[in-house]
Amino acid sequence: HSSSSCFYNCSALRHIKSPSITYISASSFCQNCGSLIDIELPNCTSISGSYPFAGCKALKKINLPALVSSSAYGLCQYCASLLEINFPNVTELTGSAVFENCYSLRTINLPKLTKLSQGIMNCNSLTNINLPVIDKGSGLSSLYSLKNLTLNIKSINGNFLTACYGLTDLNLPYVTDINGELCHSNYSLLKFEFPNTLQSLKPVQFSKCINLTTINLITNWRWSLNIKDTNLSNECIIDMFN
Repeated sequence: HSSSSCFYNCSALRHIKSPSITYISASSFCQNCGSLIDIELPNCTSISGSYPFAGCKALKKINLPALVSSSAYGLCQYCASLLEINFPNVTELTGSAVFENCYSLRTINLPKLTKLSQGIMNCNSLTNINLPVIDKGSGLSSLYSLKNLTLNIKSINGNFLTACYGLTDLNLPYVTDINGELCHSNYSLLKFEFPNTLQSLKPVQFSKCINLTTINLITNWRWSLNIKDTNLSNECIIDMFN
């Protein structure tokens, strides 16, 4: 267990390695450690509190192989040098701003994740997201380098995939409920196909997707789809699953 702010503002600290830490409940665990390069906590299973690793601008690697859940706000916020996230056993990331403003982050690998909340924002270099079938998620936004995304998510709440300007190919093969706004201001998106698993659809989708030309969806959901602020006409909405 860690104590509150135990490494807060330790400007010369370069490495943290501790097999004895199993749970972090402290706010600002090592926040603003500007010289910190890597963190290795092999037996840490749970994180809560706020900003545990935030503002570590030189941090390149976080090794948390035993992590199962985190409800921490701003888990890795403003870790501008972080290149890769690999949490092999984490199932829930329920805090907001989990990977916000991680400008160098290129790959996120969370193979056992089932719940993501307001998690991945303003990661301008991100090109690869590897996630399993997620029960619920929200908050992917401003991922400017992301071009192709297949996301095995079941339920979408809140704004999702907003301002992903380079996204051209999106596949959501398992989605059942879309209760937030999908793909606001995704200028490069040309086509989207709703799967036949869809059960609930909030009316406003695809606002300001100015180059979107084709949407495929189930006939029953045509009335729910608001295509305002796009170049779509009703003729562009193709019934795929009658």
